[in-house]
Amino acid sequence: MIRSSIFLLAGLLLLSACSTKKVTKPISAQNVSFNGYLTNMGYKKDGSHAYRKNLPYESCSKEYHKDLKLLDKYAEVNIGPAWGQDFDFALHDGKHYIINGKCCVLREQDRLLFSIKTVSSYKNDTCNLFIEKYSPQESQMKTAQILKIQQQRDAEYKKKQAAIKLKKQQERQRQEQQYAELRNRKGEHLLHFFNHSITHVDRYDRFFDKDMQVRLCQLKCKELTKNETGYTDIQSALNDGWHFVTKLDVAKYDDYKCSCRGEKVILRK
Repeated sequence: MIRSSIFLLAGLLLLSACSTKKVTKPISAQNVSFNGYLTNMGYKKDGSHAYRKNLPYESCSKEYHKDLKLLDKYAEVNIGPAWGQDFDFALHDGKHYIINGKCCVLREQDRLLFSIKTVSSYKNDTCNLFIEKYSPQESQMKTAQILKIQQQRDAEYKKKQAAIKLKKQQERQRQEQQYAELRNRKGEHLLHFFNHSITHVDRYDRFFDKDMQVRLCQLKCKELTKNETGYTDIQSALNDGWHFVTKLDVAKYDDYKCSCRGEKVILRK
Protein backbone atom coordinates (compact mmCIF):
# COMPACT_ATOMS: atom_id res chain seq x y z
CA MET A 1 0.00 0.00 0.00
CA ILE A 2 2.75 2.41 0.95
CA ARG A 3 4.75 1.48 -2.16
CA SER A 4 1.77 2.05 -4.48
CA SER A 5 1.13 5.44 -2.82
CA ILE A 6 4.74 6.46 -3.47
CA PHE A 7 4.42 5.52 -7.15
CA LEU A 8 1.14 7.47 -7.41
CA LEU A 9 2.70 10.56 -5.81
CA ALA A 10 5.73 10.36 -8.15
CA GLY A 11 3.40 10.10 -11.15
CA LEU A 12 1.40 13.16 -10.03
CA LEU A 13 4.61 15.17 -9.55
CA LEU A 14 5.81 14.16 -13.00
CA LEU A 15 2.51 15.17 -14.60
CA SER A 16 2.57 18.44 -12.67
CA ALA A 17 6.11 19.21 -13.90
CA CYS A 18 5.14 18.46 -17.50
CA SER A 19 1.99 20.61 -17.27
CA THR A 20 3.92 23.67 -16.04
CA LYS A 21 6.70 23.35 -18.63
CA LYS A 22 6.66 26.35 -20.97
CA VAL A 23 6.10 25.45 -24.62
CA THR A 24 7.58 27.97 -27.10
CA LYS A 25 5.68 28.13 -30.37
CA PRO A 26 7.43 29.34 -33.53
CA ILE A 27 6.38 32.83 -34.60
CA SER A 28 4.32 32.65 -37.77
CA ALA A 29 5.02 35.22 -40.49
CA GLN A 30 1.93 34.32 -42.53
CA ASN A 31 -1.50 35.93 -42.20
CA VAL A 32 -0.30 38.35 -39.52
CA SER A 33 0.14 42.12 -39.56
CA PHE A 34 3.56 43.67 -39.04
CA ASN A 35 2.36 45.10 -35.72
CA GLY A 36 1.07 41.69 -34.62
CA TYR A 37 4.28 39.99 -35.74
CA LEU A 38 6.47 42.34 -33.68
CA THR A 39 4.11 42.05 -30.71
CA ASN A 40 4.66 38.27 -30.80
CA MET A 41 8.41 38.97 -30.87
CA GLY A 42 8.07 40.96 -27.62
CA TYR A 43 8.18 44.50 -29.04
CA LYS A 44 6.04 47.44 -27.99
CA LYS A 45 5.06 50.49 -30.02
CA ASP A 46 7.51 53.36 -29.64
CA GLY A 47 6.21 56.03 -32.01
CA SER A 48 4.31 55.89 -35.28
CA HIS A 49 6.74 53.58 -37.12
CA ALA A 50 9.06 52.38 -34.34
CA TYR A 51 9.03 49.41 -31.96
CA ARG A 52 11.16 48.76 -28.87
CA LYS A 53 12.12 45.75 -26.77
CA ASN A 54 13.99 46.06 -23.48
CA LEU A 55 16.42 43.27 -22.54
CA PRO A 56 19.16 42.44 -20.04
CA TYR A 57 22.50 43.41 -21.52
CA GLU A 58 23.82 39.84 -21.72
CA SER A 59 20.87 38.82 -23.96
CA CYS A 60 21.34 41.67 -26.42
CA SER A 61 23.55 40.10 -29.07
CA LYS A 62 21.66 36.80 -29.24
CA GLU A 63 18.25 38.53 -29.47
CA TYR A 64 19.53 40.98 -32.10
CA HIS A 65 20.62 38.24 -34.50
CA LYS A 66 17.48 36.20 -33.84
CA ASP A 67 15.18 39.16 -34.52
CA LEU A 68 17.15 40.09 -37.63
CA LYS A 69 16.40 36.64 -39.07
CA LEU A 70 12.74 37.01 -38.13
CA LEU A 71 12.56 40.34 -39.97
CA ASP A 72 14.09 38.70 -43.03
CA LYS A 73 11.52 35.92 -42.76
CA TYR A 74 8.60 38.37 -42.52
CA ALA A 75 9.83 40.30 -45.56
CA GLU A 76 10.28 37.15 -47.63
CA VAL A 77 6.83 35.75 -46.78
CA ASN A 78 4.82 38.97 -47.08
CA ILE A 79 6.73 41.26 -49.45
CA GLY A 80 9.25 39.31 -51.50
CA PRO A 81 12.96 38.43 -51.53
CA ALA A 82 14.97 40.82 -49.38
CA TRP A 83 18.55 41.30 -48.26
CA GLY A 84 20.22 43.12 -45.38
CA GLN A 85 22.90 45.80 -45.38
CA ASP A 86 24.65 48.20 -43.01
CA PHE A 87 25.27 51.69 -44.37
CA ASP A 88 27.74 52.81 -41.72
CA PHE A 89 29.98 54.43 -44.35
CA ALA A 90 27.11 56.70 -45.36
CA LEU A 91 24.63 57.30 -42.58
CA HIS A 92 26.67 56.38 -39.47
CA ASP A 93 23.41 55.48 -37.74
CA GLY A 94 24.32 51.99 -36.54
CA LYS A 95 21.24 50.46 -38.19
CA HIS A 96 20.93 47.26 -40.17
CA TYR A 97 18.45 47.67 -43.03
CA ILE A 98 16.21 45.04 -44.60
CA ILE A 99 15.97 45.90 -48.30
CA ASN A 100 13.42 44.66 -50.82
CA GLY A 101 15.22 44.36 -54.14
CA LYS A 102 17.97 42.63 -56.04
CA CYS A 103 20.96 41.76 -53.85
CA CYS A 104 23.46 43.21 -53.19
CA VAL A 105 24.03 46.77 -54.44
CA LEU A 106 21.45 49.37 -53.48
CA ARG A 107 19.54 50.79 -56.45
CA GLU A 108 17.16 53.71 -56.74
CA GLN A 109 14.15 51.41 -57.24
CA ASP A 110 14.93 49.28 -54.16
CA ARG A 111 12.95 49.85 -50.99
CA LEU A 112 14.21 50.02 -47.41
CA LEU A 113 11.60 48.04 -45.51
CA PHE A 114 12.76 47.92 -41.88
CA SER A 115 15.79 48.67 -39.78
CA ILE A 116 16.99 47.23 -36.48
CA LYS A 117 19.34 48.91 -34.04
CA THR A 118 20.72 48.18 -30.57
CA VAL A 119 21.18 50.81 -27.86
CA SER A 120 22.97 49.51 -24.78
CA SER A 121 23.43 51.00 -21.34
CA TYR A 122 26.44 49.64 -19.47
CA LYS A 123 25.45 51.67 -16.43
CA ASN A 124 22.00 50.11 -16.12
CA ASP A 125 23.08 46.75 -17.60
CA THR A 126 20.23 46.92 -20.13
CA CYS A 127 19.81 46.82 -23.88
CA ASN A 128 17.07 48.19 -26.12
CA LEU A 129 16.34 46.86 -29.59
CA PHE A 130 14.63 49.33 -31.91
CA ILE A 131 12.87 48.28 -35.11
CA GLU A 132 11.57 50.86 -37.58
CA LYS A 133 9.18 50.35 -40.46
CA TYR A 134 9.53 52.76 -43.39
CA SER A 135 6.83 54.24 -45.55
CA PRO A 136 7.48 54.45 -49.32
CA GLN A 137 8.24 58.17 -48.95
CA GLU A 138 10.70 57.61 -46.08
CA SER A 139 12.36 54.80 -48.01
CA GLN A 140 12.76 56.97 -51.12
CA MET A 141 14.34 59.82 -49.13
CA LYS A 142 16.77 57.52 -47.30
CA THR A 143 17.71 55.61 -50.46
CA ALA A 144 18.44 58.88 -52.28
CA GLN A 145 20.58 60.04 -49.34
CA ILE A 146 22.60 56.80 -49.28
CA LEU A 147 23.13 56.79 -53.05
CA LYS A 148 24.26 60.43 -53.04
CA ILE A 149 26.84 59.78 -50.31
CA GLN A 150 27.93 56.61 -52.11
CA GLN A 151 28.44 58.50 -55.39
CA GLN A 152 30.45 61.19 -53.60
CA ARG A 153 32.60 58.53 -51.94
CA ASP A 154 33.19 56.74 -55.26
CA ALA A 155 34.13 60.00 -56.98
CA GLU A 156 36.56 60.83 -54.16
CA TYR A 157 38.09 57.35 -54.37
CA LYS A 158 38.62 57.68 -58.14
CA LYS A 159 40.19 61.10 -57.60
CA LYS A 160 42.62 59.67 -55.01
CA GLN A 161 43.50 56.75 -57.29
CA ALA A 162 44.19 59.15 -60.17
CA ALA A 163 46.44 61.24 -57.89
CA ILE A 164 48.35 58.11 -56.79
CA LYS A 165 48.78 57.01 -60.42
CA LEU A 166 50.07 60.46 -61.42
CA LYS A 167 52.52 60.51 -58.50
CA LYS A 168 53.91 57.09 -59.46
CA GLN A 169 54.24 58.18 -63.08
CA GLN A 170 56.12 61.33 -62.05
CA GLU A 171 58.40 59.29 -59.80
CA ARG A 172 59.21 56.90 -62.66
CA GLN A 173 59.99 59.85 -64.92
CA ARG A 174 62.25 61.37 -62.26
CA GLN A 175 64.10 58.08 -61.83
CA GLU A 176 64.56 57.60 -65.57
CA GLN A 177 65.98 61.13 -65.82
CA GLN A 178 68.37 60.35 -62.94
CA TYR A 179 69.49 57.09 -64.62
CA ALA A 180 70.06 58.93 -67.93
CA GLU A 181 72.24 61.53 -66.18
CA LEU A 182 74.33 58.76 -64.57
CA ARG A 183 74.78 56.96 -67.90
CA ASN A 184 75.84 60.18 -69.67
CA ARG A 185 78.66 61.03 -67.24
CA LYS A 186 82.15 61.53 -68.63
CA GLY A 187 85.57 60.68 -67.16
CA GLU A 188 86.63 57.95 -64.73
CA HIS A 189 84.24 56.86 -61.97
CA LEU A 190 84.33 54.36 -59.14
CA LEU A 191 81.22 52.20 -59.52
CA HIS A 192 79.62 49.34 -57.60
CA PHE A 193 77.79 46.57 -59.46
CA PHE A 194 75.96 44.20 -57.08
CA ASN A 195 75.24 40.88 -58.79
CA HIS A 196 74.85 38.58 -55.77
CA SER A 197 72.29 38.72 -52.96
CA ILE A 198 72.10 36.98 -49.58
CA THR A 199 68.79 37.00 -47.70
CA HIS A 200 68.71 37.00 -43.90
CA VAL A 201 65.47 35.18 -43.06
CA ASP A 202 64.13 36.01 -39.63
CA ARG A 203 61.84 33.29 -38.28
CA TYR A 204 60.04 35.90 -36.17
CA ASP A 205 59.28 38.07 -39.19
CA ARG A 206 55.51 38.49 -39.58
CA PHE A 207 56.01 38.38 -43.35
CA PHE A 208 57.84 35.08 -43.09
CA ASP A 209 57.97 33.88 -46.68
CA LYS A 210 61.44 32.78 -47.72
CA ASP A 211 60.81 32.95 -51.46
CA MET A 212 59.42 36.46 -51.18
CA GLN A 213 62.34 37.65 -49.08
CA VAL A 214 64.79 36.22 -51.63
CA ARG A 215 63.06 38.11 -54.43
CA LEU A 216 62.95 41.34 -52.41
CA CYS A 217 66.67 41.05 -51.65
CA GLN A 218 67.49 40.50 -55.33
CA LEU A 219 65.45 43.56 -56.28
CA LYS A 220 67.19 45.65 -53.62
CA CYS A 221 70.64 44.73 -54.94
CA LYS A 222 69.60 45.62 -58.50
CA GLU A 223 68.11 48.89 -57.28
CA LEU A 224 71.34 49.82 -55.45
CA THR A 225 73.30 49.15 -58.65
CA LYS A 226 70.97 51.19 -60.85
CA ASN A 227 70.74 54.11 -58.42
CA GLU A 228 74.55 54.44 -58.44
CA THR A 229 75.39 53.57 -62.04
CA GLY A 230 72.25 53.93 -64.14
CA TYR A 231 72.67 50.29 -65.24
CA THR A 232 71.55 46.93 -63.87
CA ASP A 233 74.90 45.20 -64.55
CA ILE A 234 78.46 45.93 -65.68
CA GLN A 235 78.00 44.40 -69.14
CA SER A 236 75.24 46.92 -69.93
CA ALA A 237 77.64 49.74 -69.05
CA LEU A 238 80.40 48.30 -71.28
CA ASN A 239 77.91 47.91 -74.14
CA ASP A 240 76.97 51.59 -73.73
CA GLY A 241 80.47 52.96 -74.33
CA TRP A 242 82.13 52.67 -70.92
CA HIS A 243 85.62 51.19 -70.79
CA PHE A 244 87.09 49.00 -68.06
CA VAL A 245 90.05 50.59 -66.20
CA THR A 246 90.62 48.40 -63.12
CA LYS A 247 88.92 46.20 -60.58
CA LEU A 248 89.19 47.00 -56.87
CA ASP A 249 87.83 45.20 -53.79
CA VAL A 250 84.57 43.29 -53.64
CA ALA A 251 81.58 45.65 -53.43
CA LYS A 252 79.59 45.11 -50.21
CA TYR A 253 76.28 46.25 -48.82
CA ASP A 254 74.61 44.91 -45.66
CA ASP A 255 71.48 45.57 -43.67
CA TYR A 256 69.48 43.41 -41.23
CA LYS A 257 67.46 41.81 -44.06
CA CYS A 258 69.77 41.58 -47.00
CA SER A 259 73.44 41.49 -48.06
CA CYS A 260 74.59 42.47 -51.55
CA ARG A 261 77.95 41.49 -53.03
CA GLY A 262 79.48 42.41 -56.36
CA GLU A 263 82.30 44.19 -58.16
CA LYS A 264 83.90 47.50 -57.25
CA VAL A 265 85.47 48.83 -60.45
CA ILE A 266 86.70 51.97 -62.14
CA LEU A 267 85.19 52.68 -65.55
CA ARG A 268 85.92 55.48 -68.00
CA LYS A 269 83.79 57.17 -70.63
